[in-house]
Amino acid sequence: MTTVDREEVVVLTEALIDGSINAGEFARLERWLKEDELARTLYLEHCSVDALLHWRWQSERSPLGVGDAKESEEKVIHFPVLNHFSWAGAMKAAAAVAALLLVGVFLTNRGGGIDSQFAVIEAAEGTQWRVVSGAEDQTGRQTLLVTEGNLEVVFSSGARAMVEGPSLFEIRGGNEAVMEWGKGSFQVPRKAVGYSVSTPWGRVIDLGTAFDLSVTNDGLAEVKVTEGKVRVIANGDRKELVSGESLAMSRSGLTKNKGLVMGGAQSGEIDNRSSYQQLIRKSKPVAYWPFNGEVDSLITEKGIVKLVPGPRPPEFPLFGKSNTAAFFGEQGMLRMQDRGENSPFDFNNGDEISIEAWVNPDNQVHEGGIVYIVGKGRTDNLTFLKENQNFSLRLWKLDGQMKATFLFRSAPDGGWEGDYHRWTTLQGFVPGDGWHHVAATYRYGDPSSIRTYQDGELMPGEWDMGGASGRRPVVDDDELWLGAAKGGAQGNKFTGMVDEVAIYRKVLTPEQILQRVKKREQK
Repeated sequence: MTTVDREEVVVLTEALIDGSINAGEFARLERWLKEDELARTLYLEHCSVDALLHWRWQSERSPLGVGDAKESEEKVIHFPVLNHFSWAGAMKAAAAVAALLLVGVFLTNRGGGIDSQFAVIEAAEGTQWRVVSGAEDQTGRQTLLVTEGNLEVVFSSGARAMVEGPSLFEIRGGNEAVMEWGKGSFQVPRKAVGYSVSTPWGRVIDLGTAFDLSVTNDGLAEVKVTEGKVRVIANGDRKELVSGESLAMSRSGLTKNKGLVMGGAQSGEIDNRSSYQQLIRKSKPVAYWPFNGEVDSLITEKGIVKLVPGPRPPEFPLFGKSNTAAFFGEQGMLRMQDRGENSPFDFNNGDEISIEAWVNPDNQVHEGGIVYIVGKGRTDNLTFLKENQNFSLRLWKLDGQMKATFLFRSAPDGGWEGDYHRWTTLQGFVPGDGWHHVAATYRYGDPSSIRTYQDGELMPGEWDMGGASGRRPVVDDDELWLGAAKGGAQGNKFTGMVDEVAIYRKVLTPEQILQRVKKREQK
């Protein structure tokens, strides 16, 4: 590379940064970055003047070089120190601006040339996140899945979003975003007035302010203004809120904020929650059913599902004195729809899942019977494959004991038709002898990561059916059912009581599981 060549790379990079680059110049810069390592070095070093960012990089297994620091060696690079980064395999047949995109620095608009930088992403230490769609989208839009920690998105307009995991957040433009589900805090300077955040059922338009936004997995959103003013729109309703005011947005429009609904059950104010509910919410589930007066918020599919006394003190001191649980009578079940693509219930290889529940099944389960606590797929809905178990936590009666079992199906792949993969504990509890806590944690793609717990104790188990497998699981948009599967087949029907069902997009630690099962001290 000659001196003239080097100068051209610098000039083209400056044009890219300030947005003045034309199509021909863009093509030349793209060619340099694809073919010349020195050009790439100059490019990154020059960008560092305008973008002194901290970013986190994972091995090639993670899309776009970002992801879960737990699963690979983590590296932190401060531009222009480049010795840690390898370009091998990183460049694809994409625009040159992908060089920055691949290292997680800029998200840029590549439709019709480079118009502007949409946003800069900065991940706090320990944050786990990845781009789940839009990596090669010509519009420049990007959808980010944050599973743990906090991700700051600084828009080109100057607006800042602090996205708290677990969340699904879309960068739609330099002054526009979408919160599909999750939580975020937003700081909007005067120059960015008009910045907007859409939700499934509404929209928040900034009028020079700071605000918090929470969106549940079923689309209900709540906005609270902490400074200044916003305009909120939902189903034709419009209202301006000032500092200290809040509203909920739903399918029916705007309503008074009464506390977030998470997974169909109202959380209420923190002071009204039991110690147990506070413990669960601290772990940030993507779905949580405490069954305290909100059973009707899920669709009841025939049979009886009603509220009955659940775990209560003094035997269970973390629960409230009036705690209730769901009683599943004969043919009783609950179900909820999946949100669609990239919903909180879509788990693929590399994703982590934890499922927990308190159960008190009756003693009518026959030997060999397998009953469902909660599962996604295998509903026999005609619009989906019949064998499509995304995930499930169940109880299997063997040798007179109810043993926790985690089941999923691997997806068809070429000549592979898919198979079921079942992990079952070797010991269980006797049905009808009271309340028990069961939990399962798993990282898809890593069969050695499976853990199952009973009453806070890690239980040994074994894989069977298709055995241990790293194949990717079935991921679709079938419904989530509690208490039943396979069209409500009697053989898989849970009869008895269930409470405090929660699903997470992370692996709960043994210490967290143990905290759930505090009992009255025996004298």
